[in-house]
Amino acid sequence: MDTSLLNSTQSQPRPTLRKLFEHPFFNTLFGKLLLPVIGFMLLSLLITGLVFNLGIQNTTGRILQQQLQGDSQNIITNLLGRLDIVDSTAVMLASNADISASLQNLDNAALEVINSRALTVQSRFNLDLIQIYDRNGTARTNLVQSSLYKVTSVMSDYPEITSALVTLDGRMVYLAHQKVATGGDIYVGIDLESELSRIAFQLGLQYTPELNTETSKSVYSQVKNSTYHLYSPLQIKGQNLTLEIQQNISQFEHITRSGQNIILLASFLSTLVLVFLMSILLKSITAPVQTLAKNTRQLAQANFDQDELALSLPDAKFNPLHIGENDEIGQLQESFTKMALELKAIYQGLIRELRQTNDELKIAYDSALKGWSSALELRDHDTEKHTERTADDLISLARFMGIPENDLENYRRGALLHDVGKMAIPDEILRKNGPLTDQEWQIMRQHPIYAYVMLRNIPFLHDALEIPYCHHEKWDGTGYPRGLFRKEIPLSARIFTVIDVYDSMRSDRPYRKGMPDQQVLDYIASRSGKDFDPDVVKAFFKWYDLRNIIKREK
Repeated sequence: MDTSLLNSTQSQPRPTLRKLFEHPFFNTLFGKLLLPVIGFMLLSLLITGLVFNLGIQNTTGRILQQQLQGDSQNIITNLLGRLDIVDSTAVMLASNADISASLQNLDNAALEVINSRALTVQSRFNLDLIQIYDRNGTARTNLVQSSLYKVTSVMSDYPEITSALVTLDGRMVYLAHQKVATGGDIYVGIDLESELSRIAFQLGLQYTPELNTETSKSVYSQVKNSTYHLYSPLQIKGQNLTLEIQQNISQFEHITRSGQNIILLASFLSTLVLVFLMSILLKSITAPVQTLAKNTRQLAQANFDQDELALSLPDAKFNPLHIGENDEIGQLQESFTKMALELKAIYQGLIRELRQTNDELKIAYDSALKGWSSALELRDHDTEKHTERTADDLISLARFMGIPENDLENYRRGALLHDVGKMAIPDEILRKNGPLTDQEWQIMRQHPIYAYVMLRNIPFLHDALEIPYCHHEKWDGTGYPRGLFRKEIPLSARIFTVIDVYDSMRSDRPYRKGMPDQQVLDYIASRSGKDFDPDVVKAFFKWYDLRNIIKREK
């Protein structure tokens, strides 16, 4: 046997773990930390995956059910509130002196009064049916929406009801009935299917709820064909109904957020474990890293003192891994001060450019607003220069009232854009040379909503939306589009409403001459507490007198 070969093989040194870690790769900071980081991260990913798989399914169903239950409660609350409005409207019409007197006379003028009152009430309260009968049972007013266009007379079928759920032309209708003291009958109703659609729209829901006559004693849910169904009991005038809401599970966007939150929670817990284990290995590098963090904060605060911006290395006895010896930490120590000086120059240049850019951006924003305002004036010559005048007067009055200067920019932008929603109004209405019809007014009164839709997704105009959206609201709650009451109306809109009326009534229009100042002031005073905030009106008159004094002195 050849023992030389055996001896030669036995004399070769065996690779050991220590020899492996003497490889140049592991002399770098990356190499020194790579293996433990990989092991700890694998452990973290494992924990994260387990937590996510356990929690995602339960969380999805629970969040979906909670959301739909909240939607259901909001729908029921709104619907019951609307039924109360129907009842109170029937009582109001039955007790209206003009309608009572007109039902006795029944001449053309009286019929016109009845129709006028009914149209006003229907438009204000968005009712689907109003029928008014004289003492002989003859219908004198029959106002129905499109869903009930086939309905002609309800008195013959329901002569004695007070309020109840009825079926008209195959649709479920809530009907309220009141007798007029001097003779006659009032019927007011809403189509529940149409009403649910309106409520869903108002609440911003992506689905339309349904009512059915199936009864249930409690809320329950079920899943059919990837659709989540929630059934909620509802009682209307003693009749048990069920409100059904459907939500497509595949379109339920909150599931993603829920999953993300679970992942973040699992990652956070895993990171805590990782930080604990890594702290044992990273004691030797805390000193330079802490120094780097301190100096980084100084750089972030624009503190470029060269003597303070230097990295320190740990003492040898606290540095078993020899951090800073032939690795990135050592290179970082040499180059950090130079980098800080270069960063100082860059920072100062960026600050100058940022200030210049910010000024230019603000000018561009304001130019765009004026462009939109000018575009509207090109369509509606009646309002020429009206926008600029109201914006200037609004800022002057608001400053007089002590509004903070930081808010005045949004006031001015809101004033410049207060009628931007009219860009969506057809020319035949916007530029009509004469009074508008009721139907045309209904369209014109949508322009605050159009303004809100046009501007709500523009971030820098978010705080300026109050005036375009609310400048037609009235102090007593009779304004539009939302019927806000008193201080529900934003202060900026309450101030602007007075300025807007003041300028509009003084301005010439193709169909009328502008009014004298005193006549306009008398009108504003007469509408205080009705159309206008009384406190704003008082401030307006003080501001008006002061402005006239200043003009006379000049």
